[in-house]
Amino acid sequence: MNLLIIGNPENRRVTLFREAWRKTSGQEAHVLAWREVLTNPERLQEAMLWAESLRIESPGENWEVEKGILRLGSQLPGALSGEDIDQLQFDRGALRLQRQWLWGWQQLLDRLSVLAKNEGVFMWNSGLSIGKLFDKVLCHFLFNNGNIPRPRGVAYSPENLAGVLAKMSEANCSRVFIKPRSGSSASGVIALQRRGEELRATAPIEIENGLCYNSLRVRTYTRRKEVELIVDTVCWQDAIVERWFPKAGFRGRTVDLRVVTIAGEPTHWVLRASKGSLTNLHLGNERGETAAFQEAMGEAWGELLELCRKTASLFPDMLTLGIDVLVAPSLDHFVVAEVNAFGDLLPGILDEQGLSTYERQAAEMRSREPRRLNGAESQSA
Repeated sequence: MNLLIIGNPENRRVTLFREAWRKTSGQEAHVLAWREVLTNPERLQEAMLWAESLRIESPGENWEVEKGILRLGSQLPGALSGEDIDQLQFDRGALRLQRQWLWGWQQLLDRLSVLAKNEGVFMWNSGLSIGKLFDKVLCHFLFNNGNIPRPRGVAYSPENLAGVLAKMSEANCSRVFIKPRSGSSASGVIALQRRGEELRATAPIEIENGLCYNSLRVRTYTRRKEVELIVDTVCWQDAIVERWFPKAGFRGRTVDLRVVTIAGEPTHWVLRASKGSLTNLHLGNERGETAAFQEAMGEAWGELLELCRKTASLFPDMLTLGIDVLVAPSLDHFVVAEVNAFGDLLPGILDEQGLSTYERQAAEMRSREPRRLNGAESQSA
């Protein structure tokens, strides 16, 4: 099978998957860098003519690629023009232009999907569904329609802190999570609490010279001006506000789960343990004792896996998903917090066959090799 990967060659996900593909198939996968996709349409067309199947990887961690995606989003009302984008300077971690980025990213995925369909190239993870998964507002409605339990929405696209607080009052809740509509990996996520006139915001955000930046260190802000700055910054880029779902505690830590599904089946999972409310592992949190937590859940563990299957069924055109599941303190109630298009990086976590997430995906792909047909996506049984 001629497999084309579109991604950043230096990205760890790309490296690990290429190794797994080589080990499983005995073949090399060809990698086309995102910067070439954006700047060299002839090179993209050439690669598509060669390919039989396509795997799309994350476009992150490359400034030129980010600017290229922003240019594609320049037709959004109120967006920066292409000329303005050319003048932008790299400002690592700056929380800016996320709304324009999402629009550009979806335009890029649409273009790739049309090209792949026209050339008869099978997409293991569809551009349409990847685009949906990057839109938290759209996902809220998809999951509600699919009867997938998740934290209740309090506000969609609030303008600023005042708008968030007004919606919190209407919903009679004092604790919420504010999330950028298109954010990932806890970027721009704020845990906000209100007690009377006092506000407390916890977020992986630092303030420098009046601007907000992503940070690997979680900070707590209580001064109203600082809380207002970080909340307004996230809201200006478009955001969603959810009611705070109380998480389970386990062995002195707050915990939740990342579950990876492959071909609709939960195959790998890890317990994420934190001293605070944000459990993302890249923020310095720990892997918890997953097997012990699974045992503590008892029969509810099977119900949790069934919820992940049901969630994955909403995206049958996605080979793999990373599903974040929040478990209540009672351990018998759970909700889906997020579903990630690129959430399969779980180094050292093996399935019952002793395979990593990438080895399991490669094996699944080998067992379902697509046939290339003119103008159609098809797959052998």
